[in-house]
Amino acid sequence: MEDVEDLIEEIVCIYKKIRQGREYRTYQFKTSNSSKEEAKNGQQREEGLKAYKTSIFPKEETKIKNVTVVQDEEESNTKLKNNDDVNRSAKIVNCFDFNKHILKCKKYLFYSENEGLKESDNLIVPRDFEKFFWINIFDPNMEDFGHLSNIFQIHETTIAEIREKNSPEKIDVYRNYAYISLKMFVNKKSREDINFNVIVFDNFIVTTHNKQWQGVNNILNFCHAISKATILNPSWVFMSIIIEFLQDILFSMDEIEKQTDSFSTKHSVKELQSNFFYLQQVFVLKQYTRPKIKILRKFLRTDFPKSPVKKLLKMCIKDFLDIKSLLGEAKRSFERNQDMILGLRDIELAEQSHQMNVIMNRISKITFLFLPIQCIAGIWGMNVRVPWQDEESTRYFWLLTLCGPVLCFLYFFLTENRKKSKKSAGVNQI
Repeated sequence: MEDVEDLIEEIVCIYKKIRQGREYRTYQFKTSNSSKEEAKNGQQREEGLKAYKTSIFPKEETKIKNVTVVQDEEESNTKLKNNDDVNRSAKIVNCFDFNKHILKCKKYLFYSENEGLKESDNLIVPRDFEKFFWINIFDPNMEDFGHLSNIFQIHETTIAEIREKNSPEKIDVYRNYAYISLKMFVNKKSREDINFNVIVFDNFIVTTHNKQWQGVNNILNFCHAISKATILNPSWVFMSIIIEFLQDILFSMDEIEKQTDSFSTKHSVKELQSNFFYLQQVFVLKQYTRPKIKILRKFLRTDFPKSPVKKLLKMCIKDFLDIKSLLGEAKRSFERNQDMILGLRDIELAEQSHQMNVIMNRISKITFLFLPIQCIAGIWGMNVRVPWQDEESTRYFWLLTLCGPVLCFLYFFLTENRKKSKKSAGVNQI
């Protein structure tokens, strides 16, 4: 049992670490460096998986899936012929394919472990629903709502909220199902969201969305990978939806962190605008994260989540709380950076204003030197009799012109001495 739980946690851990469109078709990892330890671990893992499945389905489960998978069967057969069992176990690499299925963007998706994947643009016969445990409907219409209401006995209020396509994020628990309304990211970079509705029953799950979303393909491949270690139930689909959102949040936080690291020390207006933009992005991420925590906590209080999904959902709550804490730190960091940029801009503007005042003071002093000349020109230019107006010599003009600046310099000299004496007197008193 412990080996199976470890395997499940290992698959979920790998799924969490895969980012942004599933760059790799498969994720390979080795369980040990020692050949004997690898053979022993592989045997224990298969025995634990067999005991776990037999305890749940003692009659139905007759064939146990092999947990160790290889990509190339011919290469695997060659190794089996040339090596003994111990060496063979040392060379086998556990491989979980997270891109087994590629969706064709059909309207309806049906999936189960036994029947596999089925896509269609037309709704299948209602009695065939029993073969599957998950149905996904893209942009449901009135006919789809009628089938959902009749087949699954879904309440009219739930149908009305799904039709609204803009209901808030919440969870409503009814007698036979739980309705969960979520907002997910269609595009992680543009933050375009999608209304994603989940209806969880004891042994069935229905999901609807109004926009095409790559996450549906990722969830399907996760279900395929996790089916190698446990029996599928609706809780796994819901948990993978939550993990998809966690991946998008982590991707967005990494992008924001990269931009903050690229901030220069010039503190220009452009960087102030960028700071405001990323501060707003942090606020948006917090708005998307907060309802998910409330939904998970309320969902865990119901009887719908099964073991070991219940334990993993509690770990998701812890991840959300960690993200919430990181978003709070990022918000405070952006606010401090914003205050610093604004403060530095104020200092720069104050310094520029001071320099302008110094220049204007110099200009005013220069113009003050010409005031006596303007006074002489004004007095002698009046249409009245003034002294020396009959003189043909210019000596009186030069005398008056020179006396004006001398008197101005004398005035400035006395004024500056008076200021210095006041300052020195104040310093002596201190």
